[in-house]
Amino acid sequence: MRFAKKRILVADDSQGFILYMSVLLSRMGFSVIPADSGLEALKLINLRMPDLVLLDLHMPDLNGIDALKKIRGEVRTRNIPVVMVSADDSAEYKKEADRLGCSGYLLKPVDIGQLHKALQENLIVPSGQMRRNLRVEYSGRVRVASGDTEEELFAQSISGDGIYIMKKGPL
Repeated sequence: MRFAKKRILVADDSQGFILYMSVLLSRMGFSVIPADSGLEALKLINLRMPDLVLLDLHMPDLNGIDALKKIRGEVRTRNIPVVMVSADDSAEYKKEADRLGCSGYLLKPVDIGQLHKALQENLIVPSGQMRRNLRVEYSGRVRVASGDTEEELFAQSISGDGIYIMKKGPL
C-alpha cells in the first residue's frame, strides 16, 4: 500500500537538495511541489494546499521560522504539517520551531530513516495504518530459488522487510 499520491512541498534554496528530495519522494509515491524560496513556498502552499511541507530553515528571502509563522497564522494553512529541514542543529531554532507548531526537525544531510519516520508521523496511509518500512516501486524480473526449484517472477516493490513479487499466472 502506498501513500496515495500525497502532495509534499519541498522548500529549499538549494536546487540540488530539491532535486534529491524530489527523486526520493517521487520513488516513495509522493507528488512533489518544489519551491526555491520561502516566499515561493507560501504562494504554492496557498495555491496547491500540500499534505506536508518540508521547509528549509535558512533561505535568503524568507527564512523557515518566518515562513512557518505565516503558515500557522492563516486559518486555511495552519493545520498543514511542516517539518523543518536544516544543517543547523541549534537548540534555539529547534525550540522556536517547536513553539510555532512545527511537526518535526530533520538535519541535513537528511537521514532516510528519520525522513520516513517524519512522513509516518504526519501522513497516514488510506487504511489508517502506518507503514513500518519505506517502500519503493520496482518493476523487474527476479529469480527465486528454493531447493531444486527455481522460478522467474516479477517484482512490484521493495521494502525494508523484503520484496513484493507476483507470478505470470495463477498459483
